[in-house]
Order: sequence, then structure tokens, then C-alpha cells
Amino acid sequence: MMWMACAAAISACSPSPSAEPAVLPPEEQVRTVSVERDGVAADCGNREQIGELLSILADMEPTNLQSVQDVPQADAYTSIHFEDTEGCVYTIFYYETDGTDYVEQSYQGIYKPASALASFWTAC
Repeated sequence: MMWMACAAAISACSPSPSAEPAVLPPEEQVRTVSVERDGVAADCGNREQIGELLSILADMEPTNLQSVQDVPQADAYTSIHFEDTEGCVYTIFYYETDGTDYVEQSYQGIYKPASALASFWTAC
């Protein structure tokens, strides 16, 4: 019985696993990017902007936070939908909580993006 208590204590002290890398299509397979916030959507089909966005997202830092639902628990968030050439859609969410920016991909992980992501939205 004592070994069960020790095993529980050890597993409780173990660090949480980092998020798996976000799953996004390769740049050459992205047809469009749709950005939606507060019910307003805008499409971004500019190849240069799509490449810049994917480059920024490639530098995200995984966190130990887990994504356990379809959308973030944040009050406000931006949805970013990548549609590839085969019609598959990859969605991530961008939001701020307690002064920290996050990117979340449902059931995949929560990440800290590069600061360049915050200024990207004005260009798209």
C-alpha cells in the first residue's frame, strides 16, 4: 500500500508534458487563410503574408498547458483557419490571458507565439 502512495506522489511531482507541435499545412499547400474575430472574417490569400504567418507560427514555444476543448476558455480570441489545396482546414486560436499571448490548437497544444504575431494582424 505504501508503494501506491509513493507512486502517486512521484507522478504528481513530474513535470507536465510540453505541447506537441502545432499541425499546420506546408506553405506551398495553403490556398487561403481566414482570420475571424468578433464575427468579422477576412481572407488572406497573399502568398507573402501566408509565408510570413507560417514562419512566425513555426517559432512558437510549447507550454505545459493542455488544450482540452474545441475553443479556448478565453473571453475573446481570434480564429485562424488555414485551408489547403485539398480542402482540409487547420484551425488555431490566438488570444491573450493575464497579459500573455497564446496560440492554441484544439486538443493539440497551447503555445507562446513570437511577439511578431501581435503586429501581423494589421498587415493582413
